[in-house]
Amino acid sequence: MAKIEWEGKMHKDKKTGRIVGLLFIIGFAGIPAVVLTGPVLSAPDYLFNITAHENQMRLGVLFQLIMAFACAGIGIWLELHRNFIGSGLYCWTFA
Repeated sequence: MAKIEWEGKMHKDKKTGRIVGLLFIIGFAGIPAVVLTGPVLSAPDYLFNITAHENQMRLGVLFQLIMAFACAGIGIWLELHRNFIGSGLYCWTFA
């Protein structure tokens, strides 16, 4: 009987690990966001550059939003499944 309970818990942990790993990989979408928006925002006349590179900025902001939701999703998913580290990530995400 104990073996069946253990296998059920392992299956749940494996699923949680896969979902969190996928969210972690999606979280790297912030790298293209920095590459796209960095040169535009670091220029001295950045307000003019934002309007001149509007599509580039929109794509960078989209990547930034994807990264933000993925990183918040890691903490939320771990908190929902009561993993030890989930509580800290959940609080850190919304602090």
